[in-house]
Parts: sequence; C-alpha cells; structure tokens
Amino acid sequence: MDDPAQKQYLIDHDIPELLNDLVQQLVTAQPAHPVAFLRDFLSQKLPVSGQDMASPELATLMDKMAIEELVKQYALNTDSKNCESSVEMFTDDGVLCSPAGTDQGKAQLLEHLRRVSKTVALGKRHIMTNIVPVVQGTYATCTSYMLVVDAMNRPDVILTASYQDILVKLDGAW
Repeated sequence: MDDPAQKQYLIDHDIPELLNDLVQQLVTAQPAHPVAFLRDFLSQKLPVSGQDMASPELATLMDKMAIEELVKQYALNTDSKNCESSVEMFTDDGVLCSPAGTDQGKAQLLEHLRRVSKTVALGKRHIMTNIVPVVQGTYATCTSYMLVVDAMNRPDVILTASYQDILVKLDGAW
C-alpha cells in the first residue's frame, strides 16, 4: 500500500493495532473453529452505532463464514476419519439423510460415520464447493456441492452430490 492517505486511514482507526491483537489472540488460543473465534473477537471490539456496519450485516457475514468453515471441516474430518469431531458438529437430535438411510442422534451418527469411513470413503478426498449459507437469526440453511475424488489412484471425480443442511446456532456457535 503506497498511498499515504490509505495508510493514514488505517492508523486513524487503529486497524494495525486491532489486527496485531487479533492475530496474537488467535495463535495463542488456537481454537478448533478459528472463524467463529475471529467473529467473536471482532464483535467484542466493534462499536455498535447506527452509522457503523454494525450488528446485523457484520453478524450475518461472520455467521456465513463460520458455516462455510463448518462445511469444509466436515469434509476434512471425513477424509481423516475423525468421526467423533464430525458428530460433535450435530445437535444431540441431529439427522443425517443419505442414500444409505437416515440416522438420528449422536450414537447413530457416529456408527454411520465410522462405517462409511471404513468402506466407501476410504482413500477418498471430499471437496466442497458452491457453499451458499442463508442465515436467519439463529437458524440457517446451506446448500453445497461435494466432489469426491480417488486419492489413492488417479484423482478422478468418482462421485458428486449436493447437501441441503439445516443449521442451528447454539451457545454462539453453529
């Protein structure tokens, strides 16, 4: 950034100090959900006034980012066979509908994910794309596409699917 006016704007609004503090807090805490951590950190630092891009717009943007992270983390958990972490993303009465059937509750979900991780998901990479969350307060829907590639042989696309997720925000997290 070479424009002195741009640099001065950042200094006038304490942005360098805010970003340094944000990064320091993030690397110190190393949270499991960094986007949610960033959202919470920024929401504590931002003034709320009618003139700012305050609560509604910023909160919705941060919620969408947190949901996108959740979708991507679910795929990474599948690839690494981290079934327990995936199950923790569901509410206690969460439901998973798939071609293999419908599973509800954490015990059934864990059994399903363990079975899948040892069979059809073995040696695969799950790539999530076109992630479109729609947030309405503490509820959201999210549509996304999944591409599955063979990670053991040729990286051919072997499966495509779409997800229609229903999410709820509990205790400040999706």
